[in-house]
Amino acid sequence: MRSNRLLPLFLIIISLLIFIPKANASGSPIIVGIPVAQSACGSSNAACQLTMTVIVGDVVLAGCFSGCTTGISVSDSLANTWTNVVSNIEGQVWKSAITIGGSDLLNFASPSAFSGVVAVQYSGVISIGNTNQASGTVTTPTTVQSSLSTVTNDATFEMFGFFNNGGIGCDTSTAQNGQTKSVDACVSTPSNNGEYISAWNQVITGTNNYGINISGLGGASIIYGHFLVELQGSQPQTTTIISQCYGNCGSPPITIINANATHTVNFNLSYTLFYEFQSNLQGKVNNVTVNLGKSYSNGQEVGLGWYLANCGAGQLPFTLQCAGTLQPGASISSSNPSKGKITILGSDTVVSPGTWIGIAVTGLFSGLDLNQTNVSCGTAGSGVCNNPPGMSFTRGIIPNIISDSSVCSSVASPCNISGISNTLLYAWITGSIITGSIPPPTSIGCINSDLSCFMVASACGLTPSNCFVGGGIFLFIYFMIFVIGITLTISYINREYETQVHFPPSLFFLFFLLELFMFGAIGLIPQYVVIVIFIFTGLGVAGYFGSSFAGRGKSE
Repeated sequence: MRSNRLLPLFLIIISLLIFIPKANASGSPIIVGIPVAQSACGSSNAACQLTMTVIVGDVVLAGCFSGCTTGISVSDSLANTWTNVVSNIEGQVWKSAITIGGSDLLNFASPSAFSGVVAVQYSGVISIGNTNQASGTVTTPTTVQSSLSTVTNDATFEMFGFFNNGGIGCDTSTAQNGQTKSVDACVSTPSNNGEYISAWNQVITGTNNYGINISGLGGASIIYGHFLVELQGSQPQTTTIISQCYGNCGSPPITIINANATHTVNFNLSYTLFYEFQSNLQGKVNNVTVNLGKSYSNGQEVGLGWYLANCGAGQLPFTLQCAGTLQPGASISSSNPSKGKITILGSDTVVSPGTWIGIAVTGLFSGLDLNQTNVSCGTAGSGVCNNPPGMSFTRGIIPNIISDSSVCSSVASPCNISGISNTLLYAWITGSIITGSIPPPTSIGCINSDLSCFMVASACGLTPSNCFVGGGIFLFIYFMIFVIGITLTISYINREYETQVHFPPSLFFLFFLLELFMFGAIGLIPQYVVIVIFIFTGLGVAGYFGSSFAGRGKSE
């Protein structure tokens, strides 16, 4: 077989391997990429700017020394958000949890003097902990020293800068307590004074000193700024096996009262109601339960189901940004259920800390009387339940995907009813409760799951901030693979067998429509997009046949 015949297969394999999950870091924060620094910038000299490549999910610490207190701010070309962490009269340190990645330009606006700036990127930062700072004027040689308290799996970001009052040069600064220098820079200002800026890193536990020795300046005095920031990593975790109630369980769980806000919900129009919450357990869902307030003889049916959504930072669960996927065990009851408890069992699916879970209920038509509890969803002691939003709704009868939902309290909602978030709807989860920092959930993965789950995970993982955009890109990639595959196949047949096979162009459009409907069905493409394209397609087909009939009529 000639090698050029393998090209189509190679292209397809490469295209399907685009989506590679990113492993989550654990333990102490670590430096990523190349730290950067610039000295003697600002004022009448060059702008204070740093170039670096930033990664979504990482944290960047940026500092400015000398002339950096009044009216100065930091921004970047990708429009990430920056907040001040620690400051004193000689400088400031900011941090940004990166939400937009790529090649970035950090800009320190309007320093009032010649300044030194530095930036270091870390992965695995859970939060910012303790800080400390010092500044002053001292005579060299000297050791500048500050202390900071940290715990296991923490790292310390340290920024140190000084202005040499004795002339040019900075000589050598050395760590006194085991710190590792990340980056430094020394440039003489136009007034012939050396300015030094540096960043240091250390992983250590307890209350410790961070000292830097400055020597070799011939006894000159320096103006210095010293800053310490505790970067908290994933803490050691202990586990305890428990069973916990989620949703609205009542206080104490399980408390039932004979009220039924769901009675007036018009389930004839196919609505599903659900609570949402985040698991703090590593375990399995045992069951999902509601309680019927009366028996039925009119053909009423009750449906129950539960959903999982693994969402990135800033993503809203059960929306196009982060769809929820129906899990095994969902069930619609037989007709005319009796008063009392209705339960579905969970599955072997493992839920992890940070995973979003939705527990859902629906009816075949209006008049469904579900008992309530004595408190609203989210009340302390009544189970883990997010409120807001409280009770939410989506269209469909226990749909396979929830990618479009609204709160029941919204205007014109079909469930905007007093007491709707008091509805008794709960799940028991048994698992290990994790103390310490809860790590971010991993990607959906969908191992041993269905194709729709895989496609949702892949598309949302491609552009975590917008599953709609990811779905559009995914659809385009698959369509182009189809077009290229058909083109290469027909070209090969025509060349090798000396024949002329033609592929009707209309079939390309038909395949595109099939793809579009499939992506709409799993919630990656909004329904209105499918409807609009379907309308225009229908108008085009009608116009084509209309013209054909008109032409035939004239010819006759």
